[in-house]
Amino acid sequence: MSFFLNTDDFWRDYQRMVEKGVNFVRPPSELGYGTVAVFEDLYGNLWDLLELVPDHPISKRLSGKEVSAKLADE
Repeated sequence: MSFFLNTDDFWRDYQRMVEKGVNFVRPPSELGYGTVAVFEDLYGNLWDLLELVPDHPISKRLSGKEVSAKLADE
């Protein structure tokens, strides 16, 4: 995949997208790093709809927890 759409509530967004007719080419999977499904955009590009697990390093960065922890150490 080249494109990732990160979400804080996978099942909410997945359901909304299905209701709107988005074409999912791979069904949802729960993996060690989070929940993911692959969908196709209007131009045939494949995207991952992704909700990372809370302790994933990128999740921490997105939530600001990593930055907050560093500031607290200074």
